Amino acid sequence: MHVYVHIPFCLKKCAYCDFASTGLDAFSGRPPLDEYFRALTAEIESRAPLMDDTSVSTIYF
Repeated sequence: MHVYVHIPFCLKKCAYCDFASTGLDAFSGRPPLDEYFRALTAEIESRAPLMDDTSVSTIYF
């Protein structure tokens, strides 16, 4: 199994980029990184039981 983990934050959003992402320079305060990683962790934990007998061979970021 291969897993893709999307991190939707970049230092700066490039004009040509089609990925769902936001440049860190777009936030007036602190970007919601902690909240995002808590949600990502919850998503991984919720799907873990579905993959009990499956090994992950590759993780893409």
